[in-house]
Amino acid sequence: MKSLPFMFSMIALALCLSFGCATTSSIGDQMVDRGKNAKKIGKQWNKGERMVEKGEQYMAKSEKLMNEGQQLVEQGRKLMAENEAAYNRTFTETE
Repeated sequence: MKSLPFMFSMIALALCLSFGCATTSSIGDQMVDRGKNAKKIGKQWNKGERMVEKGEQYMAKSEKLMNEGQQLVEQGRKLMAENEAAYNRTFTETE
């Protein structure tokens, strides 16, 4: 009776080993899988590279717009100060 559980375990072990051997892939299959993964990684890399380029273009455009905006602010403040001074000269001196 003690040999029955032992035989059952050996049969189970043999089945497990045979299924394990049947699912191993060949070198060619492994190379194909690696190729698929490399292709996917490459596509993602290219997508990231395009995003960086676009972002850098936006940043350059934004920097240009910020400089133009800063010049407008400076010119506007100067114009406001000049006109405030003219207003004060015109209306405070006559009162």
